[in-house]
Amino acid sequence: MLGRTSRRTRPAPRTQFLTASLALLVLTALIFSAPILVAAKSRADDSRANSVAAATKQTPVLAGVPITDLTEQQAILHALDRLGYGLRPGDVARVEQMGLAKWIDQQLHPESIDDSALDARLNQFPTLAMSSAELVTDFPASAGGPARWHDPRRVSTATAGRRARRDASGSRA
Repeated sequence: MLGRTSRRTRPAPRTQFLTASLALLVLTALIFSAPILVAAKSRADDSRANSVAAATKQTPVLAGVPITDLTEQQAILHALDRLGYGLRPGDVARVEQMGLAKWIDQQLHPESIDDSALDARLNQFPTLAMSSAELVTDFPASAGGPARWHDPRRVSTATAGRRARRDASGSRA
């Protein structure tokens, strides 16, 4: 039996060529992409500096609100959509007049809103201030209250007339 000697086999020339080509391709890609990455980083730094400068040059309407990417109109519309019940006529002008930060603070603290005009209008309805017991004693069901309104045996004259016409014509529609 012949003894085998362990010999290291060399990779085929084609494999060596492919490995060298791949390494050269990766190295070339890194060399050419470095300036692009540096330029992108400097552009990002410039835009960040511009947004900080824009934030410091806010209009009086946006004073105190950390908005960087929206215009004054966009910020007001966004706040009205998110913090209120949608946009109503005159809302944008009111927010522009009082300032967005003050309007947001008012929305978050409704107790600070003056309700005297609404209270004056509601004073004409004394039942709103009555308790349930007072309502039952002052407005009993026998005086034409809810028990009489929902009595299924009572039929209005309009309903009786419709039934009579329907029965006379013979249709069930």
